[in-house]
Amino acid sequence: KDIAEKVWNYNRNLNQYRVDTGLITSDMADYLNKLYPHYVPTYRADSNAGISAVRGKNNLAINKTVKTAKGGTSDILDPLVIMARQTMETIRAGRVNQLASAIYDGALRKNDSTYLTVASKSKVKKSELVDQDITELRPKNNQVAFYKDGEKITLNVAKELFAGFDGFSPTFEVANPLINTATAVNNAFKMLVTSANPFFIVRNALRDIQDAGINTKYPTKFIPNYYCAAREILKNGKYWNLYRAMGGSNVSHFDFNKGFRGKQSKMGFEASTNENNTIRIIANVKNIISNANAFVEALPRLSEFISSIEAGNTAEQAFLEASDVTTNFARTGKVTKVLNRTVIPFLNPAIQGASKAVRNITSIRTAREFVILVTKAMLVGILPFLFNWLMYRDDEDYKDLRETDKENNYLLKIGDVFVKLPRGRIASVLAGALNRTRAEIEGEDVDWKNYLKNASTQMNPLENVARTIISPFTDVANNVTWYGSAIEGRQFENVAPKDRYDENTSSIAIAIGQLINYSPKKIHYILDQYSGVVGDFILPATTKKADRNVLVGNFTIDPVTSNGLSDRFYDMYYEAQYAKSADENAKTAEYQVKHLNRVKTAVSKLYDEISKIQNSDLPNNEKLAQIRTIQILINETHKTALNDFDLITNAIEATASVDDKYRYTEVQRLVYGAKTALETYDEDVYEHSTLLNKAGISYDSFYQYYFSTKDITSDKDGSGKTISGSKRKKVVAAINELNISDGEKLLLIALKGYTLQDGDLPKVSAVNAEKKLIKYMLSLKLTKAEKLELAEKCGFETKNGSIVLKNGKK
Repeated sequence: KDIAEKVWNYNRNLNQYRVDTGLITSDMADYLNKLYPHYVPTYRADSNAGISAVRGKNNLAINKTVKTAKGGTSDILDPLVIMARQTMETIRAGRVNQLASAIYDGALRKNDSTYLTVASKSKVKKSELVDQDITELRPKNNQVAFYKDGEKITLNVAKELFAGFDGFSPTFEVANPLINTATAVNNAFKMLVTSANPFFIVRNALRDIQDAGINTKYPTKFIPNYYCAAREILKNGKYWNLYRAMGGSNVSHFDFNKGFRGKQSKMGFEASTNENNTIRIIANVKNIISNANAFVEALPRLSEFISSIEAGNTAEQAFLEASDVTTNFARTGKVTKVLNRTVIPFLNPAIQGASKAVRNITSIRTAREFVILVTKAMLVGILPFLFNWLMYRDDEDYKDLRETDKENNYLLKIGDVFVKLPRGRIASVLAGALNRTRAEIEGEDVDWKNYLKNASTQMNPLENVARTIISPFTDVANNVTWYGSAIEGRQFENVAPKDRYDENTSSIAIAIGQLINYSPKKIHYILDQYSGVVGDFILPATTKKADRNVLVGNFTIDPVTSNGLSDRFYDMYYEAQYAKSADENAKTAEYQVKHLNRVKTAVSKLYDEISKIQNSDLPNNEKLAQIRTIQILINETHKTALNDFDLITNAIEATASVDDKYRYTEVQRLVYGAKTALETYDEDVYEHSTLLNKAGISYDSFYQYYFSTKDITSDKDGSGKTISGSKRKKVVAAINELNISDGEKLLLIALKGYTLQDGDLPKVSAVNAEKKLIKYMLSLKLTKAEKLELAEKCGFETKNGSIVLKNGKK
């Protein structure tokens, strides 16, 4: 009885709407109410008949709602779905009927047939009413049919007029299981990323107020009315009710009607009554987050709505302006609507955001409008960035940050980290243009390609076209993340699929990978992409990796662990690689790459240390502290390489005449000094130079000595035999050319393994040379044991803690 009463009311209400919109006359409505008081159409699902297939007469997807059903064994569609479908079709038909009737009346009054002519007229009899098919009112082939005073009138209309009808009367589809599944997955994904994501509340609120600040038509009233809008929502005020009655929930990503009605708490949030405690708690938390998201998104729209009403506009005009002040989700095309609902999440918002930015410019008609738009852009997009930059332009940590982090966020340094709050999409594009222009003027290297990529990500709807709901699976197939790096690195090439994981991989993904013999790293990537905010909490908690908590990670930037140094280093590295493969300056690039490869190797060893720490059993806080220390070393290594690159290049060009065997070592000496050059050249040679450095011979002197004598060979006579003593003579001569003391020269000769001879020093006998050398060694600031060890290396005998001369004296 209850169901019959509801259906009876449903049919009477629907028939009254048909009367109000001219679809039928009052007596026809009475006739239908008596003939079919409890009628509900029935359709049978047909999965093979197309996207919106239901079975009726002739298997048409949309059909007459009476006298057409027939028997069968396939499932009958849910009556509630069919009632909703019938309602929407009737509403659409009513819209078309009212519009067509109004245009028809206007043409008659003006006797104007420029844009339309009557194709046919026919009376609708009560006996024929049961076969009336409202789907015939769909505009097609430049014809529009409508009902007026019991007549069906068909008009031929001009193409431009028909386009308006076609857009005014969208088709309402009943999707097949495939579309339903895609829509369900898409909706779940978007929910986890947006409405159920507590962090999205802050980001969305900040971005919306900035975008609305540029889009608003009432800039002086907009902010003051924010408070009024919040009060209206919380108190269920007249403006809020009027805004919702106008269709406010249809222009938003969120459902205001669902979010602010039903069983409510003090704040108006919907609560769950599920008996299971855990499910009830989760549902209530989700509802609170969803309602908070809906609340912050409603604020700019309602503020604009109130401002427009206060400016004397009609509710309809106010609603239009409120819908357009941020992303208008109700604006959509047929194809975009389907794609956005099924396989390309957030496509329509991206298109509408870009469209609004374009319309802001193209809608300018006067100089005053131009000045207002520029002023809003300055206040919202440019001045805040300029102020932020002035605050930290001399801060080294700020300089190290990625340019996109500076341009896309408001930054406030607290301690060692920056708190970040997102800029609006338009504001970030404007801030980026200012930032890169400033850098260009100041002579800095500017990556305009990177700026255009970031601006495109913020504003370009085509960025979303490439990313569908199944893109994570194609990423895995190609082993490339959405941001361009490898999911599995080269270190996993010879590893069994189920064993491809590291400290960054969730234990959940590892367990699944072991079970199905598939890469846990790829499974982790898929879980991370689809799990949204849930994954943000769960996945990091199931890895060995120590990381900052999710809240800190979402709203702060640690300049030690997140900066642009690595990106800049690799940009420089790849540029050198490209130059190396070219003909021009290929030799210079070859040595540049050699130098940068050494830096890469050093950094790689440091990352290995981080990996060991991450895989250890240390407490989380100790891991983070140790990793941060190593990351500082990595940053300094990259920064040094970046700062010294021009010096390295100049040194490479200055050593063009040096033998290739020693050229890079000489480059290192010119830039970093002899000690570093020897250290990078050879470990044993460096150890020897360190010993001699303790003995008073500088690294520079040793460097000159080593490379000036390294390749000296003995002379040969005419028969090819080695001339005895010829090599010694040349080595001693080379040592005498060094700008060092006599004692240092004698030490080098002796350490070379040569016995001192007359004339090794000009006009100095072997005996006096021996005395000079021992006197020099005794003068060194070494321990007695070190002095004795040095003497033995020079070929002297030591006895009872003393050095014995060749003549036997101590």
